[in-house]
Amino acid sequence: MKLKVFNFAIIFLLSIVLWVVGPQPLFAQQTLYPSHFVVGNPYSNFDLSPDGRKVVITDNSLRQTRVLIKSVDPNTADRFLDINDARPLAAQWATNERLIVPVMTVTDMKLPKGIYAVHDNKRDKYLRNIVTARMPAIDEDGSNPVMMFEKTSKALQLNINLAQLVSPLIKDPDHIIMSAFDKTLGVYKVNIQTGKAKRLSAGRSDTRAWHVNPDGIPNMRIDARDDFRKARVYARLDGTKRWKKIKTIEHQDIRGIIPLPAMDDPNAFYIAARPDGQDRTGIYHYYPDNGRFGDPVFTHPNYDLDSPVFSASGDYMGARYIENRKIYDSQNDVHTQAMARLRLELRDDISVDILDTSDDMSVWLISLSGPTEPGRVAIFNIKTAALTTIHIINSKLKPKDLTVPKPVNFTARDGTPLSGYLTRKNGVAASAPLIVMPHGGPESRDYWSYDLIAQYFVSQGYQIFQPNFRGSSGFGEAFVKAGHREWGGLMQDDITDGVQHLIATGQANQGNICIAGSSYGGYAALMGAVKTPALYNCAVAINAPSDFGRYD
Repeated sequence: MKLKVFNFAIIFLLSIVLWVVGPQPLFAQQTLYPSHFVVGNPYSNFDLSPDGRKVVITDNSLRQTRVLIKSVDPNTADRFLDINDARPLAAQWATNERLIVPVMTVTDMKLPKGIYAVHDNKRDKYLRNIVTARMPAIDEDGSNPVMMFEKTSKALQLNINLAQLVSPLIKDPDHIIMSAFDKTLGVYKVNIQTGKAKRLSAGRSDTRAWHVNPDGIPNMRIDARDDFRKARVYARLDGTKRWKKIKTIEHQDIRGIIPLPAMDDPNAFYIAARPDGQDRTGIYHYYPDNGRFGDPVFTHPNYDLDSPVFSASGDYMGARYIENRKIYDSQNDVHTQAMARLRLELRDDISVDILDTSDDMSVWLISLSGPTEPGRVAIFNIKTAALTTIHIINSKLKPKDLTVPKPVNFTARDGTPLSGYLTRKNGVAASAPLIVMPHGGPESRDYWSYDLIAQYFVSQGYQIFQPNFRGSSGFGEAFVKAGHREWGGLMQDDITDGVQHLIATGQANQGNICIAGSSYGGYAALMGAVKTPALYNCAVAINAPSDFGRYD
């Protein structure tokens, strides 16, 4: 709801400013309004059952969050799971009949002997009205609820959060792997039928996270101090007991760790990394015994790795990178053939995100999005090539209402090749008002995605330019670092050079241009008005950092 209001506010603000300072585009039959683009999305956290026949969804359409179970068979009615008074945060299939559901609940927590709280100037053995997170397992019909860690030590019961799932276990569906704090953050094997937990490994005083292999054996541990700026990664190969520190990384790089044994080498892990001497992130073999990177499993000459792709059982399937849309480099015959058949059902601008798969990989739960697709969740059956939609985020818009951006390549004043996207609706002249929209971050990038603000203004006859200036991510480390300490410098010049390219090639008219953005894009809008005031008729900055003296 807050995001919906925020998007309405941005559209309203931009519309007012553009109406005041610039000529309105003459575009007949303007039948689309902000309400067509800004819609609520009550569904989240989709998860596919192991047999691929059911999907569980978090439903926020009412004031009380609910868990919705939807069958892939359209002839089977939807049903809701009763969680009593607890508020579900998500839901996930543990087996074909049983779910684990992290919930938020308010409870009175009994303190250890000799420790008291104070309420109304009186000693109390309980902490009152404490918000906690817990993880019940429950059958899909609402029967047999059992709380994870239910029969464990009092120290564990004092955890505010006892809902930290590390991994399900495909080979042992009656158990899951969880982490919990008992003096240190340990990792536990928990029975979803009884709630009983067995500790597999105890962490150190500064342990923050655990990973396990597909058999549920802890194989990687991440330690970090309280400031969490740096994290130390420890690993051990299957069959060994000794933990070995493999590297110290920045906190934001933790997601690059892939603690799965390499299928073709028992002495190595797969790791997403950028080894010394390499410019782009890829997937590599990593040997923890000597800290050596082996041969690359995946690299791309132009783009960073976006995401690795593994099967539910942990087998490497391929990698994904972003060109104009998300593209899969499949290294598995089944995955290659399935993706090829799926692409036949989709428009070229649509990206695919694989949310989940059945255990046998025959059914995929996927998310589809792109400039002409505001968002759709679907089931893809590999055997039949049937694509079945189960949720549409915005049914008010049709593909004909939306426009695919045109890739634009240009050269900066110092010779650096750059790129961006120009979005203009068919039938709109190049003389139409241009809105320059630098992205936020600044370490992010624009590509073929659904941008409701850009699409709204394009539908009203404006054209939108979104440049990927130096400092943008996805194009390698050198391109990112070229933007370091260049706020208002080379990064701003890149935006200016992109606009000048459009003017020089007859794709925009000087004197009819506005620059607008949020976060770093808002800073770039303000700096555009400062450095090149003659280039822009207006500048709109939203949530823009502007007073850097306060950060000294």
